[in-house]
Amino acid sequence: MMTNPTKMERRRALQDSLNDRINFIKSVEEIFNCHMVNFITGNLWDKHIPEPIKEEVAQLGEEKVLELIYHFGSCNSKLEVKMELTAPCPTLSKYLIACRQYYYDMTDPSINDEESIRSEILNDSSTSVSDADDNIKKRNLSSQYLTPAKKRHEVDVMSSFIAKMYEKKLANQGIIGAIVDIGGGKGYLGSALALRYGLRVLGIDVASDVTDAAKSRNDKICRKLSEKCSFYQQKTVFVTPNTDLGNLVKEFQFLWGSVTRVALVGLHTCGNLGASNIELFAATKTTDVPVTILCNVGCCYNLLDEKYLPEGVIDKAHYCLPPLLHGHSVDLPLDETSGFPMSDFLCQRQFWLGRNARNLASQSVERVMSQKKVAVDALFHRAVLQTVLLDYAENCSDTVQKKLLSKLDEMMVVGKGVGRVYKRNASLNLHEYLKTAFEKLDLDIQLPVEEVDKLSERYDCFKSKIKIFYLIRIFLAPVIESIILLDRLLYLLEKGINEAYLVRLFDPLISPRCFALVALK
Repeated sequence: MMTNPTKMERRRALQDSLNDRINFIKSVEEIFNCHMVNFITGNLWDKHIPEPIKEEVAQLGEEKVLELIYHFGSCNSKLEVKMELTAPCPTLSKYLIACRQYYYDMTDPSINDEESIRSEILNDSSTSVSDADDNIKKRNLSSQYLTPAKKRHEVDVMSSFIAKMYEKKLANQGIIGAIVDIGGGKGYLGSALALRYGLRVLGIDVASDVTDAAKSRNDKICRKLSEKCSFYQQKTVFVTPNTDLGNLVKEFQFLWGSVTRVALVGLHTCGNLGASNIELFAATKTTDVPVTILCNVGCCYNLLDEKYLPEGVIDKAHYCLPPLLHGHSVDLPLDETSGFPMSDFLCQRQFWLGRNARNLASQSVERVMSQKKVAVDALFHRAVLQTVLLDYAENCSDTVQKKLLSKLDEMMVVGKGVGRVYKRNASLNLHEYLKTAFEKLDLDIQLPVEEVDKLSERYDCFKSKIKIFYLIRIFLAPVIESIILLDRLLYLLEKGINEAYLVRLFDPLISPRCFALVALK
């Protein structure tokens, strides 16, 4: 019979798990710390894919390699190794297996006993979160008020889980509590908690127009349902780790009565806000209305600020300029507030990921594997555009060159690039794509059809490689995300909050950022 790890054993196991992941991504850093737009100009396939994998791909062919990749990508919880697939590609198979295993290991009981918190909150570890509503009377809030389907799924599942936590940890103890939803946006989660489950909810946002929109939406729902809206309130305030949530909740005692506990929640808190909420929960305050429950789902890792980015790579993607054009790019200063890393363990190592890694962590390998479809034309066309832009910059006048280099800096440093060129369900050939891209970039570049055809013919050999490179690279997305999430979990353990867990709330095909950081104190 397996015994529960001690506090120290769990922390050490979590540190070891982070070390393993970090060592792994360092061994393949060149694959994720690059930009797909440079696939041709930077010769990414030859430079960054290990030689044994290149040889295996060349020998096996695109079709068989894709079959192998999609096989491992479709494994949901247990890796199934098919020798007929893996034997011809031992190096690639080892890489794919490692990527998937690091994702599954986030629920290893030695570091994150997810099943124990599920069992405690939901009574039955086999019960799905969204079905566990038997003991709480839901009010008549129709899902029609929640669009699109993704948001309905998230709100249904998370509100159910939070309501169960509230019932077990507060209501059943005779404690009157309130939910504080920070970064609540239009109030989808907050209104569901108030109107479905009768919980007191304070929705907080830093933007007054967002707060007003949440109030307006809630008022409309209440009118349709002939309900009173007193259980869901909104407030515009900038929250820091020093904010006393208890004092904010007290402002609504005239509506709610005396509240003695706070549950802090957030559905897809963006960038640094997720880290700030976790810090706020962990902060020790002398208050008569303490925060004792946390349920936070983060998102937008690409918008995280990092504490230890080296000066020369401050959130700047490297792109391949011709030699005579080097030295024109600029650095952007870091924000004072940083959201990664949080744990002392990674802070002592001054660990950093970089923007390319965080961008990748925000992508969904599950969706790509489920659809078995890669937008090869879009990737290929964008890579060809990069060759055209850099060739043009090398041969144009100083004035035009300066404008174009400034545009490239903006595209790479700030992350504002060409943007969406393809319209929904539309298919563009290379000539149409380049023409549209030049217009969006406000560049007076005219390429004859014959010249574009030559470009397409010249670079056509990159098409199959760019697809396989993209798929190999996206397998790292959940590995990098796991480092961010386990860092947050370790931070809470370091603060002495031992009842802290990562719980997979959502279906990752519907909502890729599916893990909630759940903690009790």
